[in-house]
Order: sequence, then structure tokens, then C-alpha cells
Amino acid sequence: MSIISQFAMVVIILMTGIIIFYANKSLKKAQEEGESFQNDWNQYILYKEKSRSVREKNSFPGASQVAVAEKNMTRSTEKKAGPAESPITLVLFDGDGNLLKNILVAQYPFYIGRNPKNHLYLDDIRIAEKHCIIYEEGNQVILKDLGTANKIMIEEGLVDECILQDQSRFSLGDYQFLVKKK
Repeated sequence: MSIISQFAMVVIILMTGIIIFYANKSLKKAQEEGESFQNDWNQYILYKEKSRSVREKNSFPGASQVAVAEKNMTRSTEKKAGPAESPITLVLFDGDGNLLKNILVAQYPFYIGRNPKNHLYLDDIRIAEKHCIIYEEGNQVILKDLGTANKIMIEEGLVDECILQDQSRFSLGDYQFLVKKK
């Protein structure tokens, strides 16, 4: 082999190593953020079919009351912590519709995610470590996704943000929520 051929082989081997290194680094970063690339295609299809069947069964009564915030409207999620002027109760159900618990949201901001440091910890691979935030803006209570891949599911589909009203419903991963206002 000529020197040029040997040099080209070394360059190819080095480039392959660099690509593998950065791919692994990106995968680790995505896993830390709760976005898993290891879900196989069959799990994805089953999840989509289940989401479709949930919507078809009309399991979101009252979700039509949820007003989807306009996409061009931006809101800061850096809200001042404090007691809620409009406390809500989240009724939490599992994927089969079994009641798990009632959660009083009496202080905002209120974080939901897969990290145990959140106000509400949910153990589901489809939920990011810091998945969403609930906060008050004026006299409205807002649920906002924090940039995750799986978003927030309401009757109308996946959304980044919605207004929580009495009897509105949403789901994160395999968990379903019913909102009750006092």
C-alpha cells in the first residue's frame, strides 16, 4: 500500500471514532433529559394506537373547555413562587383509568416530571425529567410543556400549552389528569 492509501485509512478510522464518540454523547444527553432513543418501533406503535383509542373513546369529557393558547403568544415560566390565588386539585389516574390520588396545587409554579425533585414525580419513560409547569397568569391557570418531545395530550391532540379549567383533562405519558377548581 502506498503512503497516501495508508494515510486515507487512518483518516477514515479517526473520523469513524469521532462520529461514534459524538453519537454516544448525544444519546447520553438525550437520556438525561428524558428523551429516550431506545424505545423500539413496536412500543411507539402501541403507544400511538393507545392514544388514538383513548381519544376515540372520548375519555376526555370537558376537554373541549380547554383553550389552547395561541402559538405566537409567549409567556415566561419564571414566575414568582407563592401561594395560589386559584388553587386547583389534580385527580391522577393510571393508564387503565384507576384513581391513583388527588394532588392539591396550592402554590405556583408547580413542576411535573420524572425527576423526584419535582412537585409531582411521575415514573414513566415517556415523561421528561422536567416535563411541564403549572402557573398562574392573571386569573388563569396555565399548563405549559417545557420543550419535551412527547408534549401534553388533550382531546384536540398534542399541545405545548393550555389553560386549565374546571373538569378539563390532559395526559402525560400513561397518566391521565382531571382538573378540579375550588
